[in-house]
Order: sequence, then C-alpha cells, then structure tokens
Amino acid sequence: MQFNALRNKKELLASRKEKRKITKIFPENQELMLMDIATDIKKDQFRSYAILYRTNREGMRVKEFLRKEKISFSSRDSYNFFKGFIAKDILDYLRAAYQNDREAFLRIANKPYRYMSKTDMRRIGLGEDIHKVLLDPSKNNYSLIKYREFLRDLSGIKGKSTEKVVEYIEKVLGYEDYLRTYAERTGRDEEELFEDLDEMKEVAAYYDNPLDLLTASVKEPETSDAKLTLSTVHGVKGLEFDKVYVINAVEGYMPHGASMENLEEERRIFYVAITRAKEELNIYSPRFIHGKERKRSRFVL
Repeated sequence: MQFNALRNKKELLASRKEKRKITKIFPENQELMLMDIATDIKKDQFRSYAILYRTNREGMRVKEFLRKEKISFSSRDSYNFFKGFIAKDILDYLRAAYQNDREAFLRIANKPYRYMSKTDMRRIGLGEDIHKVLLDPSKNNYSLIKYREFLRDLSGIKGKSTEKVVEYIEKVLGYEDYLRTYAERTGRDEEELFEDLDEMKEVAAYYDNPLDLLTASVKEPETSDAKLTLSTVHGVKGLEFDKVYVINAVEGYMPHGASMENLEEERRIFYVAITRAKEELNIYSPRFIHGKERKRSRFVL
C-alpha cells in the first residue's frame, strides 16, 4: 500500500506477536489450483475458510468444482453466471435441441444472423412446425440448403458431451461469429466476451450430460451455513476467516484488465483480500487460465 500516492501515512502494527503462515502457490492451471484448495479444505483444520476472487464471473467455476467434490459452501455473491447473456444463449441452444423449446429456438435463430424472416419467426411463434416453416418448398434453393444445414447442425447438439457441446455451438453453429459481430456493434471487448464463453465451456465440463447442465442452471443459490465462504473481495470487506485462499492473482484478473488505469484502487482491493486471513493465507497465481499463459500479478512479489 505504500506505493499508493493517494494515501495518508500510517503505520500498521500487528496485535499478535506470533507469525502467521502466508504461502504463494503457482499451479500450472486453474484445475490444479482448485484441486489443491479442495484437498486442503478437506483436512478440516480451521473453523472458517474463504475463497476470494476479483470478479463474480470467476466464482462460477469454483462453485461447480466444489459441488463435484461434495464440499459444502455458502456464497455471498448475488450474481448468477447463468443469467449472463452468453450463458443464456448457450442454454437456449440446448433447450431448442433437447426439449424442442419453441421460445428458445426463436431467441437463438438469428445468433448468428441466418436471414430468418419476421414472417417465418411469427409463424413458428404461433405454433407452426419449425421444419415445415423453414423447409417450405416455396423458398429458393439457397435458403432451403442453409436452413436444412442449420436444423441438421442444431440436432447434432444431442450427440455431444457437455465437455464438447459449447465448442460445437461456438464453431459449428457459428456462435463465435455472432460474438464478434456483437462486439463490433456494441463496442464490448471481444476478448472479454470470449473469456465468458471459455468460462461456460469449463463450467459445462463438470456435468455428466447437457440435461444436467440445464437443471443446474435453474438451481437456487447456495445458502448453507458452511465453514467455507465464496465471495468477491468486495463482498467480504469487514469480515475475517481463519484461512483464506486468494485465487487468480495474475495480470488481467488481479489487477483487473479493465482497471489498469486505476492501479491504486486495484492495489487496495488486493490489500483487502490478503488481510481477511486470521491464521493462514494462500495466494494462487496459475500459469494458464482458459488455455492462455498469464503473468504473475505485480502485487505478488
């Protein structure tokens, strides 16, 4: 904190004489990071634990991993990853393929743009058979070929594992083209959008089949009084825990990529994170996140 210019000079004195353990860990990827945390929590050495991260989005993968490991937790996040528009689009593709959900089909029909007319969309919305509307013999050959390919590829979702289904929607059904167009049209950061999509891929991989993923997307949030708390750093200001795990301490995450012009605030956020621990603190800086190599955070010496 001494590097922050906008800071009143102060001297911090520890109230406890004995030193507490601080460990910096540099796993190869997030999966190994989460495995290390889960193994440590299962030792059950403390009365309270917390896993802290910079943004809400990071918490979703942690939650799914902990559920898989049957580790109970409470979450202080009000954010629901499945409510984000990218996750909702992927889930709509699954609903359209597996459940013949007409409303879901209409929401993804032109993502990417497939030149589906308002007339056809209205007919489908009123209950007409999707195949009969799109494969109407009165359409020109080009449209018939394109719609036949689309319906075939949409049906192909049902043959994919959860580990591969999001990538299939991205590549085969052209959702990556939609995201690029969306970024260009709205000014949203394209890399950030694709990171959300990567997060969806990794979350989906924790489920045995796509129907389980659909079920999980409508589950109520965790409300248990477990020993383990999950939260963004902002969500635990004023709170303390026996052991704290600060995850994703890498450039672009902590400090956050969108806040590089305000490093003093990012440094304060990191300070809040590491001062939540009463007994032990683990700081994790994975080398790879979403398959991309990351630099260790400048805050981790």
